[in-house]
Amino acid sequence: MSSADQDDLNAARKRAAAEALAAIGASPTEIRAFLTYLCERWDEWTGRGRQEIAAEYKRQIALAARMVTLGEGRDFSALAENVGRVTGHFENTLNVIFPDWTKNAREKAELSLKHAVVARAPIADASLTLTEADISDVLDWLEHINLWKVHLSIETILARQFSGSRVDHVALAKEVESMSTTFEHVVNALLDEAGVKPVRTLMNKVQRFWNAVPEIHSLLRTEYGLVSTLSKTRADQTAKIGSLRATGPNIDVTRTILAAVLYRNDGQHNAMAAWSEEELHEANRVFLTAIMFCRKNLLTNPPNP
Repeated sequence: MSSADQDDLNAARKRAAAEALAAIGASPTEIRAFLTYLCERWDEWTGRGRQEIAAEYKRQIALAARMVTLGEGRDFSALAENVGRVTGHFENTLNVIFPDWTKNAREKAELSLKHAVVARAPIADASLTLTEADISDVLDWLEHINLWKVHLSIETILARQFSGSRVDHVALAKEVESMSTTFEHVVNALLDEAGVKPVRTLMNKVQRFWNAVPEIHSLLRTEYGLVSTLSKTRADQTAKIGSLRATGPNIDVTRTILAAVLYRNDGQHNAMAAWSEEELHEANRVFLTAIMFCRKNLLTNPPNP
């Protein structure tokens, strides 16, 4: 549908909801009592293990809530606050029945970045050292630009990991492959914010992005051959990246960026289904770490246009 069609549909839904409320003639107190009744029945049947009946109550709650929010011009959070805690949960019952995906995804992303990235982050100089404050910054920024793929990938990886299932392993590999693409999308967005047009290959982009940090930029320029698996294996290239000689305090930041580009190139060209689960988790950790380093670099050492 076009934007105008969507506006027309939304207006029609609001009119229908308002007409239904008028026909019922229920007061706000009666509406709250009805929603409370439905919530209590949902909780009762959920507790008794009758998920099919609980699911029907959930569907009816959704219909009633939609009618009220559209007909009265209220948002869902206000309605949830109005209904309150009418079951034995520690938050408003409607929020329990219809959890906020963005809130839950944010919490999972925060924990993952805290334990998998910041706690294991390479040593860097003061301007690039990753802290827990950087987690909030990068997630706020990703959410602001509607780049939810990091949250989605973390959620899927957590759901697929360590099951031992071949299907889950293939799905996990595909999700890490998608995270490698997301790394490039993040670099593109950061370059745009810096006023630099993102062009050519990912390696060209990261070279350009780090041009205000000579220590890192020089190695990205001279060691570009380390990100290709055309004539060398990924294991060989990883070992060479690990053995690069330090030219300053940020050598491990350079290694992280090079490894991220290497894993992205190998994963995109040769797929990751044959990688072990340990290798997949390490690659995902490297992508997330590289994303955080790049975001911090924009704030402290932005590239020169």
